[in-house]
Amino acid sequence: MSWFLPISICDMMEHMKELVLKIQSCRIFMTEGNSRISKRSPGHGTCDCGKCKCDVGWSGEACQYPIKCDLTQKISKQMCKNSQDVICSNAGTCHCGRCKCDNSDGNGLIYGKFCECDDRECIDDETEEVCGGTCVCGECSCHDVDPTGDWGDIHGDTCECDERDCRAVYDRYSDDFCSDCRERWLSSYGSMAGGIGREREREERERERERERERERERGERERERERERERERERERYIFHTWSHAVGADRVEEK
Repeated sequence: MSWFLPISICDMMEHMKELVLKIQSCRIFMTEGNSRISKRSPGHGTCDCGKCKCDVGWSGEACQYPIKCDLTQKISKQMCKNSQDVICSNAGTCHCGRCKCDNSDGNGLIYGKFCECDDRECIDDETEEVCGGTCVCGECSCHDVDPTGDWGDIHGDTCECDERDCRAVYDRYSDDFCSDCRERWLSSYGSMAGGIGREREREERERERERERERERERGERERERERERERERERERYIFHTWSHAVGADRVEEK
């Protein structure tokens, strides 16, 4: 088996650039527009610039669906049921024991073994774009630059709120997620943000000084522990010398 991985970048294909990693007949390829989804072909097709060309008898974007199914309809549906006994989470159809998720628009936002992940929940209603963080199975994980706060700096159901713009008007929040900050208060209190920023810088410097003091205390404690170990070693040496001296003295008495 060859482990050489030939990598190439395909030309623009319709409305999406595709970065293709060709590994033995289209095993894996990922798109820039939807990089969280790894599409795997079980060896039933070949890769042609990011798209699978399926062998005879197989279909699907990754050639994962057999055209002829050897399973009974009952067994097939049973294999497609999620933990709540719902076939393909009501978000897809069952094909020979495998769920085919409803992605008629081709955006791939519904996925998972049982079509249980729906990343449409991460779309901002205003911008109609996926959240500013990372969408993982329908939940936004915000790119938080300061996780020390109660809620962090960036939050909201679709990571739409940057709290760094809101700290000057904390008492003006309409809710815990600062959902109205930008529209109502940022322009009025923008001048205060600079002062808040300088205050945060001072706080950060003080925290850094405290961390340095803590490191100094740790270094001192390690040095004291080394000194205690040296003292224990000296005590062992004195004990050995005392025991040896006592034994030598006893031998001399016996010789006399």
